[in-house]
Parts: sequence; structure tokens; C-alpha cells
Amino acid sequence: MSAPLDGHVVGVVGLGNMGTPMSANLVAAGATVRAFDIAAEARERFAAAVPGAEIVGSTEETAAGAEAVLLSLPNSDVVESVIGGGLADALEPGAVLVDMSSSEPPRTVALAERLAADGKVLIDAPVSGGVSGARAATLAVMAGGPEETVAKVRPLLAALGRPRHVGAVGAGHALKALNNLMSAAHLVASSEAMLIGRRFGLHPEVMLDVVRVLRRTPVALTDEQQAIKDEFVRVRGKWGEEWQHILELDPAFLRAYLNFSAVPWRREPGALEPKVRELIYITVDASATHMYTRGLRKHIAAALGHGARPAEIMEVLELTSTLGIHTCNIGVPLLIEVLDEEGLRDGPAELTEHQEKLKARFTETRGYWHSFWDGLLELDPELFEAYLEFSAVPWRTGTLEPKIKELVYCAFDAAATHLYVPGLKQHLRNAVRLGATVPEIMEVFEIASVIGVHAATTAAPILAELSGREGRP
Repeated sequence: MSAPLDGHVVGVVGLGNMGTPMSANLVAAGATVRAFDIAAEARERFAAAVPGAEIVGSTEETAAGAEAVLLSLPNSDVVESVIGGGLADALEPGAVLVDMSSSEPPRTVALAERLAADGKVLIDAPVSGGVSGARAATLAVMAGGPEETVAKVRPLLAALGRPRHVGAVGAGHALKALNNLMSAAHLVASSEAMLIGRRFGLHPEVMLDVVRVLRRTPVALTDEQQAIKDEFVRVRGKWGEEWQHILELDPAFLRAYLNFSAVPWRREPGALEPKVRELIYITVDASATHMYTRGLRKHIAAALGHGARPAEIMEVLELTSTLGIHTCNIGVPLLIEVLDEEGLRDGPAELTEHQEKLKARFTETRGYWHSFWDGLLELDPELFEAYLEFSAVPWRTGTLEPKIKELVYCAFDAAATHLYVPGLKQHLRNAVRLGATVPEIMEVFEIASVIGVHAATTAAPILAELSGREGRP
């Protein structure tokens, strides 16, 4: 099974506190990393920390065969020196320079213009989240540059965190600088408020406790809570407000959930590639009987980060949108049973020529026929035909292979909020006939089995708010 960045070659210049963990995440995602730092000590530390990367002897060598070279350097002076010192001339045709340093926006724009005159491409993509975010691959990445160029390197940036295209070249560095400005202003204002509070006899700890509740900001975590959070991010690659509330309310419960939900993520390689796992999560969260918006947002972002195309995700949503027909799959047989018991039906009516054609079209399009369609075709051929056209849309495009489509059906038929047994059995049979293995099917079940935790992720923030626990451990 391939990793998200298998076959990608990336250069990295700057192997400090940020460049090293970012390189480690690129290697973990399957990329070939060619790395360099001018300091021998940094190269030695890097070699011990990221054994899967290749350390080269110069900045120029990082560009050999690379589709992009990432710069994690101290400032604009160093960035311009490195690029002008031979790196730009060594770039492969079409390769992209990505400045992830905290550079000066006007100098970034000017540098990009000079490089463009020589046919070279530079975008800026500074990050926020610190060393812990770099290690956990949860950095906020603010990318500035042409949309098509940012899209080209997005899979690389997604291995480091959450990339966001914020505008033209220089916009990323501008946003990073403005964020730092706002943080500094907040620190100055907070310090001034604390001094004023002390003049009125307020104890700093009391002030912080009350302000945190009023502002709904979390307090510092205990060592146990921080360890659970770090492990959660390491295993699942994501974190959110709902998990923060559960962590504060009941750390032991979150640890137990992590152990439960991590089963399909512990196997390397797993039965399903990460992109397909995220498509299954989207299926479960988008089901009409569940509709978990918060989870949808996270898993759509994760799927895109693993290389899923919007068309693939849209096809999952189209497949999942057919779930409502189970009203008829369950209701029509019961209606026929009642009609038979009441003596209002003389048995199955012979199909008309049009109904026979509909049955043949369904079988050809979907590759199977099941008796649970017989009653609907008999009693309401108009609805059956409309459903046939609706459900056939994702089968005509061929975006996802048929086996993945059938696993999507298995996911929502097996979900605890739905549990549609006839459909589940049929789609299990279809999946097996299309080559699905038992480990692949069990991984779908493992993902769907943790759906119940959304009781906690939905209600814990409400509980924290109404019980006054926001901001307190």
C-alpha cells in the first residue's frame, strides 16, 4: 500500500527546531527528503532524529530531482543569500521554492519577482504552531502565491499540518507578521490589565480563572492531560475543540476512546490506505441518520491532506445521499405483508415491459439485483425509476473504483444510527466479489463502530458551558 507522498522528492534547507520535525513528517508520509544545513552540529542532530532522510553536502544538492525545496531559515537575509548563492540555478524545471521562514513580506514579493524574471517560482508558506505543532504535523500553514502553484505543493504542506491559500506571494508572510503583532498586542494589554487589577486588590490567579471562564479559553493542561493530547495528535493527526472539552471533563474517557478508535490506525500498513479511511469517516459522518457536521469538516480536510480529490469526496457524498431509499426497502415489504394479511393483494403482479426494462437497467448499472427491490418496482415504478437515475450518478463517473463504492455502502449500512441489515449483507457480498478482503471490510467496521462517541463530542462543549467548567480542569 502506498503512502501519501510515495514518489515525491523534496529538498529541505534549514534543519533547526522546525526544519527537523517537518522533515520527519515528510519522510513518514513517504517522501524522499534531501536535506542540508550549513551547521555541522545541526546536520548531526538531524541524522539522528530523521534517519530516513538523505543529508547532502550543499544547498544546491537539495534541489537534485526535487519538485520543491522548502526553506526553514532565520530571516530574509539568509533566505536571499541561500537562493542567490546557487540554489535557484540548481532547481529542476518546474520546481517550486517554498519559503517557510518568518521573512519580511516586501522582500518576499521582490525576491519572487526577480526569480520569476529568470523563470523560477517562489511562494511563501510560513507556519504557526511552534515546535510541538511541527512534531505533531498540526501546523497552520499560510501559503501565498498563485493558486495553481500552491495546489501543486499542497500534498507536501498537508503532511506538515493544515495548509491554507491566503493570497498572492507575500500574503503568507504578511499574515504571519500580523498574527505576531496581534499576539504581542494581546500580551501587552493583558500585562497592563494584570497591573491595574493588582491596584484594586485582585489576586492574579483569581483574575485569570474568571477571565478564562468568561473568554472560554482552556487552562494549562496537567501532565496527564497533555500526554493524552500529544498521543491523540500523534495517532490521529488532528485535534479539535470538542476533544479539548472531553479532555478537561474526563481524561480517562478520552484515553479509552483513543485506544478504541486507533485500532485501524495502528497497523502499518493498514488494510485500507489513509485516503480511503478518511472517505469512510466522511460516509459515516454524512449519513442522513447521523449528519455530524464537525466530524465531516475534519475528515474532509484530512482526506484532502491525504491526496483525495474533491471529485472523490463528492462521489462519497453522492453514494451516501442514497440512504433515504431504505424507507422503501424496509417499508414496502411490510406494506405488502399487511396487504396480503388483509386480503387486499393477490400476489406479485406481472411486470410490465417498462418495469422489466427498469430492472435490466438497474442490474446493468449496479451489477446486482436483490429481492428487496421487487416490491418497490411493482408498487411504485415511477419512484424506482427516479431512484435508479439518482443512485446511478456516482456509478457513471467512475471516480472511485467499484470496490471502494461498495465499502462506502457497507459503512453507512453498518453505522449504529442506521443498521440496515439487508443492504449491509448485499453490499458485503458485492464488495467480496469485487475483491475486498476481510481485513479491509473489518477496517470499515472498526471505523463505523466508534460513531457513538459523537454523543460526547456534541454534548461535552454544552456541558462545559452550562456547568461553568469552561476554563477549569
